[in-house]
Amino acid sequence: MSDQDAIEAVTLPLAALDVPYMAAALARWRDACARQSMPSERQADPLGLPDAAGYTGLIDVLRDPLDFRFRHFGADMARAIGADYTGQRVSELRPNRYVGALMAAYVAVANGRAPELHRLSYRKAGRLIRYTRVLMPLSDDGAKVDTIWAVTHYGEGPD
Repeated sequence: MSDQDAIEAVTLPLAALDVPYMAAALARWRDACARQSMPSERQADPLGLPDAAGYTGLIDVLRDPLDFRFRHFGADMARAIGADYTGQRVSELRPNRYVGALMAAYVAVANGRAPELHRLSYRKAGRLIRYTRVLMPLSDDGAKVDTIWAVTHYGEGPD
């Protein structure tokens, strides 16, 4: 990737997930779905997985206008990218192509109400950042997505 502003975002099948702490998070999400299509944050307990907690983000879905705010941004994620997005809205981030890729993924999970696995690569301050993340919808009422639980792995990830 030579273009400074380029971002590569690829959706992968959930079966490609091979990072143990990410797989544990997806298994927890699925177990919490036992009685409804989407679990609540309380039922899934996203920060209750010690191996995944530092790589966990909790992104609140804001409506009118649609946006997403990082309520929790794990310390290991912040260290990996050199920034902590806690409290920030996706619409406030830069570069714009990165914002577009994040928005597209978050909108897909919020509207589709199902987990998705993505691989992203982009340049930030001349550094290549590459990561794989699983996004899982959380809902207080089982109908609309209130929060997206993101678990990220930095490095190559699945192809």
